Amino acid sequence: MATAASIRDYVTLLRPRDWIKNLFVLSPLVFSGKFRDPEAVQLGLLAMLVFSVVSSATYVWNDLCDRSDDAMHPVKRHTRAIAAGRVSVGMGRAYLVVLLLISAGLLYLMPAVVPAVIAYLVLQTAYGLILRQVPVLDLFAIAVGFIFRVMAGSAAIDVKTSSWMMIATLSLALYLAASKRLAEMRSTGNMARLTLQRYDEATLEFFTQTSALSMAIFYVLFTVLERPVLLHTSFFVFLGMFRYRYVTQRDSSLETPSEILWNDKLLLTILLLWVIDCGVTLYLFPPPPLP
Repeated sequence: MATAASIRDYVTLLRPRDWIKNLFVLSPLVFSGKFRDPEAVQLGLLAMLVFSVVSSATYVWNDLCDRSDDAMHPVKRHTRAIAAGRVSVGMGRAYLVVLLLISAGLLYLMPAVVPAVIAYLVLQTAYGLILRQVPVLDLFAIAVGFIFRVMAGSAAIDVKTSSWMMIATLSLALYLAASKRLAEMRSTGNMARLTLQRYDEATLEFFTQTSALSMAIFYVLFTVLERPVLLHTSFFVFLGMFRYRYVTQRDSSLETPSEILWNDKLLLTILLLWVIDCGVTLYLFPPPPLP
């Protein structure tokens, strides 16, 4: 029988705090205005549940692939159960199989999201085996995973996704990925991860600034060209970007976007205010379907 400590390890392997990333699945529901439809809300939430289980499976996969790198990391060698040896490689693989079987069962209930989920799993497999070791490709592999989340959300409720919104999402995801690599380099040096040995701080700084600027521009273009009633929400977007940058510069020990968001209440509040603002505005002024 598993002990309480081992149960916590298995829960930690799921990385439930990272499920906040799967809110991207709900973005088509919000920006299409279909959140007024109870059936669409149910489908959107089910799609997010599917991606939460699937993403947890990929986290276990990544922990299996990254166990050597994680074992050298000053923090992850203690917090990652597989790297620390608290969960064996064999049990980790068995756990992965169970999560994939649960994912298959959920996908049976929601076939519309199967293409996006399969594409996400193929990408994550490639990331774990190859792409995580290739500079630039590692960042884009992480970012494209967010695109597949949005695609799944669109397919679940049968709406078209804005091209401008997709580019803004890609830019945001690249910003988060580059910021994560930069934080890792500043907190642990370039020896904690093989990929970091192929980067330098100046290059990562350039990637971070460029993707942040792109994200801001494309979000504004999205609002101006397709959702004019949301233009004022750019205030929260810029405020959130500035705050995120401030937090990452002050505390490099917070490496992942999820850690940063959960540990900074002001940043979390800004995100919630942005979501509420978008939701209330689109409820009062329902948008037309995208052409």
